[in-house]
Amino acid sequence: MGDLYKGYYGDETSELLDVDKTATIPNYKLFHENYLNYTNYIQWVNLNAEQNKDYLNKASPKFGHFFYTQPKTKEDLNLKIGNIYNVTVNNKTETKSYPLLFAGTNMDASNV
Repeated sequence: MGDLYKGYYGDETSELLDVDKTATIPNYKLFHENYLNYTNYIQWVNLNAEQNKDYLNKASPKFGHFFYTQPKTKEDLNLKIGNIYNVTVNNKTETKSYPLLFAGTNMDASNV
């Protein structure tokens, strides 16, 4: 995940897209220099805290298993920050369910 913030695809994304993990993302600089694309985090879990450190550790099976929503979605679904929810992902051939930590709420400029 951190690789994406540096403008590179990263390990898992590179494998999915079949690109070199050191390849830069096209238009990355343009996207991140535009203030309209910034994300504002409203409420969040401290992912650096001892009980959450596995979510940022690439060697952990929990790595990257967290999500954010907009505040309205949090209210509509009655989500509680810090709880773990089973999130189902579908593609053409299979359905998988993952236990994901609800890490907080955020908004981008289109929601303001």
